[in-house]
Amino acid sequence: DRQRLSHDIAVNAREILKPIADELGAKIQIVEMPPGPPVLQTVVAEIYGPDAKTRQQVAKDMTVIFESAEGVVDVDNYMADEYEYWRFEVDTKKAARRGISVNTINKTLAMVMGGYKLGDVKKGRMLEATYIVIQAPLGVRSEINRLGNMPITGVNGETIPLTELGRFVRATEDPIVYHKDLRDVEYVTGEMTGRLGAPIYGMFGIEDLLENYITPDGEKITGMPLGLLGPPADDFKSAFEWGGEWTVTYETFRDMGGAFMAAMLLIYGLIVWEFKDFSLGGLIMAPIPLTLIGIIPGHWITGAEFTATSMIGFIALAGIVVRNSILLVEFVKHEVEKGIEIHDAIINAGKARIRPILITALTLMAGSYMILDDLIFKGMAVSLLFGAGVATVLTLVVIPLGCISLKKHFYECAGPNGEKVIHRVDEDEIEEFKLPLWMRIYSAVISAATWIFYIGRMLVMVVKMAFDNFAGRFKTAPVSESFVTEPAVDLNSEDSSNTKQTEDAVESKAKKPTNETDKNATSEKKSSRKKAVKKKAAPKKTAAKKSAKPKPKKRRGIQLKDDKDENNKD
Repeated sequence: DRQRLSHDIAVNAREILKPIADELGAKIQIVEMPPGPPVLQTVVAEIYGPDAKTRQQVAKDMTVIFESAEGVVDVDNYMADEYEYWRFEVDTKKAARRGISVNTINKTLAMVMGGYKLGDVKKGRMLEATYIVIQAPLGVRSEINRLGNMPITGVNGETIPLTELGRFVRATEDPIVYHKDLRDVEYVTGEMTGRLGAPIYGMFGIEDLLENYITPDGEKITGMPLGLLGPPADDFKSAFEWGGEWTVTYETFRDMGGAFMAAMLLIYGLIVWEFKDFSLGGLIMAPIPLTLIGIIPGHWITGAEFTATSMIGFIALAGIVVRNSILLVEFVKHEVEKGIEIHDAIINAGKARIRPILITALTLMAGSYMILDDLIFKGMAVSLLFGAGVATVLTLVVIPLGCISLKKHFYECAGPNGEKVIHRVDEDEIEEFKLPLWMRIYSAVISAATWIFYIGRMLVMVVKMAFDNFAGRFKTAPVSESFVTEPAVDLNSEDSSNTKQTEDAVESKAKKPTNETDKNATSEKKSSRKKAVKKKAAPKKTAAKKSAKPKPKKRRGIQLKDDKDENNKD
């Protein structure tokens, strides 16, 4: 009874062994048994292409990209390096003259190399057989000359050395060609680690790195979104498909989603067939989405992942919640048929039905708590435990409110043969149209959420603008030649007082002219002011350099219309 989970042990082993492997130039993979169907690895890229050379080059490049992606570890591909091996070529003519068959030579070599099974151990009941294998020591197997002296027994019992029946030849092993659906393919694999251990996060990181990658045949490849759903249409250009755990996850949730929709349609059809009212069918199924209010926070609180078993728990919980709704709605319907007011009928339904509803919910939650520690069914336990608790409480609130909103449908109950039977009709309520209470509450919640979103967005934009404005005050703006610059002047000196008087005089006269003559006069005065400022600024700059004082700061001036013309003339 160990305290750590298998995943924790695998993560710890990777942290210990990875530095050793990197130091020795080796590659290791920490393999965990998946809880579902077997897959190659967590993240798998299945690469297709027009020829073997292109596929292998793309696979090598993808391996480098996998290693660069955040959270992707144990990266490898299924391409084997070229290596040589020894094989024995039989001289069939010599073997035939000696009365020795090729099968006999192969069997003898297999016995020496350890590839021949003599039999199995007979030892009671065993799940897997234990085979008896005979082989020569490694030192003998690795020496070709000693293997050549190995005796081969002929038909007449004569022993002949192996070298007289053929020779050993060194050859290069052919590369392995993998196929999927009769198409050549290369595999690049990796595992996920860290807080975001789901394969989709690693796939997004790899897709970001593929934005600037071009294949040898000039294609820009991506696995989003078509690569998530199936292989490329053809092999005439490089492409790839995402596989691994993503395929299992996609297919599982796709099938589960289809089953959930079919279950919802079937439940709704049965309810409408029983109550003969479409609105009451919608009211009874209204608490089903409320289970998510308990399921999603429950997974967050317990730290569980939303798996296929969580989806199974969600589907199962839908039937249980519908049963509770039927108990309340059916009782209210029977009470209204007796002539009881809708409010009194709802109170009577709560008194009569709340106990069996709570007992059913508590029993379900207690049973779910027992399997909360199971690694495979933890998601289903969380869905049933938290979803049942929250949905039961909300059902006791939503269903009575919905019954009040749909009281017209309770007063107009359907007869046994499908005809309308008017038990009690409130004329004022029938003539005046009002939104149901649940719809008004839903609209208020959506409106409040929308207003909160836009107000928060506005506040964020205002704070950002204020921060940018505040930060801009401390940034030194580049000074362009087309702007008028003025040196910082000393207020105690006579030059500064004269400059200040000149500025005041120019500014007082630089008002908007009313005619063309005033405009020309204003332009001339501005030009003279510009020249005066430049003449007075020159000695100040020279004095500042000689006195070794800090360089006076310059501030951005106003670009005048006639300044460009003056600069061009100068």
